[in-house]
Amino acid sequence: MKKWQKYLLIFLVSFSTMHLIRDIFQDNGVSNALSTTLVKSNPSSFSHVYWSFFNGYILMGYGAISGTICLVRNKFGLLGYSVIGTTLLFWLAWSFYWLFL
Repeated sequence: MKKWQKYLLIFLVSFSTMHLIRDIFQDNGVSNALSTTLVKSNPSSFSHVYWSFFNGYILMGYGAISGTICLVRNKFGLLGYSVIGTTLLFWLAWSFYWLFL
């Protein structure tokens, strides 16, 4: 594994884990600095349940688990690229939700 790949995976695993914890706090009604950052003030007509489950739990859970597997194995490979792709998918979905819905 190259140095930049390792640092990128560490960042993505940290981000995914933090976002997963943030979603758990939000869904359980815990108000703190982590759970109230970048929350959309005017809720959209889009169902928050589907959005939260897909974006928060599926994508971020996959990124955290797969990235950790890559770091433990010390091999980037296809799994490492899928973590990058999943994170890009998350950013695109979040940007669309934040800007248009």
